[in-house]
This record gives sequence, C-alpha cells and structure tokens, in this order.
Amino acid sequence: MAGRPAPATKATIERAILAAKATGLQIVRIVARADGYSIETCHAPQVPAAAAEAEPKPAGPEFIL
Repeated sequence: MAGRPAPATKATIERAILAAKATGLQIVRIVARADGYSIETCHAPQVPAAAAEAEPKPAGPEFIL
C-alpha cells in the first residue's frame, strides 16, 4: 500500500464534476491544493421524498452513551 495519495487526474476531476451536476448541485468553485481538489457547491442536493421518509427520526432528545 502506498504511503501517499493517488494523483488527481483531469478524468477523475471531470467525473466528480459530472456526478455533482447529476445530483442537482450547482458548482461554485473548484479549489486545488497540494493535498487534493475540493468541489464547492452553493447548497445541498434535494433528497427524494421516499428517501427522506425512510430514515427514522428520534421522537425526543437523543442520548448517546
């Protein structure tokens, strides 16, 4: 196993951009840093109603022990 991350290629960045657009996100900017790339969006994607209803929500305060 390599001790460093895999290099980001033009193809991997294009796939990430297409995936973000396919989910309905509006891309604000793409930030390039020494440790990788970041795609920033202006809002969260819309969650389909069926997926939102499938997640149970706690009735009262949540306690984690």
